Amino acid sequence: MTNEPKAFDSKMAHYGNFSGVNNYLALIGKKDKDLEEKCGYYGEKIVLYAQTLGLNTCWVALTYKKN
Repeated sequence: MTNEPKAFDSKMAHYGNFSGVNNYLALIGKKDKDLEEKCGYYGEKIVLYAQTLGLNTCWVALTYKKN
């Protein structure tokens, strides 16, 4: 998602000191016994690659609105 500032406009997001967040990835998939493991594995690969590009990424959970 790009140019969408509302997802991190909650009290929990401010608790984590997030500000100016407008772009993010959501890791989603069909229910599967391995879904969380797959999201974690491939998500970390994405985060590490983004870091090599200088994008200063991180993992976030429970700090977003489901808009």
